Amino acid sequence: MVTMTTVGYGDYVPVNEVERTVSVFIIVFSSGVFAYSMNTIGSILQSFNEDNIKKTRNMSIINAYMTRKNVST
Repeated sequence: MVTMTTVGYGDYVPVNEVERTVSVFIIVFSSGVFAYSMNTIGSILQSFNEDNIKKTRNMSIINAYMTRKNVST
């Protein structure tokens, strides 16, 4: 997660308490933003899957109805 706030090579490091405190808050905040982004992407992908499941369910209902009524395809 530190890579979100710096290149992570140790070129620049916090040297006093204020800089360390700010660094910790930035790292925690960016971790929250990253988690929110991943959750949003997961929700979008799940909604795509739900649409496909709904279409499949509806097609099976239609096919069952057509079979019961002896409708040829």
